[in-house]
Amino acid sequence: MYKDYDDQELIYLIAESNESASNILYKKYEGLISLKAKKYLNLAKRYGLEYNDMFQEGMVGLSEAIRCYKEQKDTKFSSFANLCIDRQIYSALS
Repeated sequence: MYKDYDDQELIYLIAESNESASNILYKKYEGLISLKAKKYLNLAKRYGLEYNDMFQEGMVGLSEAIRCYKEQKDTKFSSFANLCIDRQIYSALS
């Protein structure tokens, strides 16, 4: 359902303080964040972290992506968000 929404439009609406667009974008990326949280789970357990910790870090990464994304940089939001999510999760593990 959320895949039908265009990231660029949602980012524009979020910049205009549209809370519905923000909720949609977060829901849209929940699956990706969940996969990444599971991917790092074995390593996270070594640091005393759990799935929910990794998921929350991923959500923080998505928040940073939304806040910092610049359309003029010729990068798709999904690519930028993917990178930000990975970096945030990784930083929690180092």
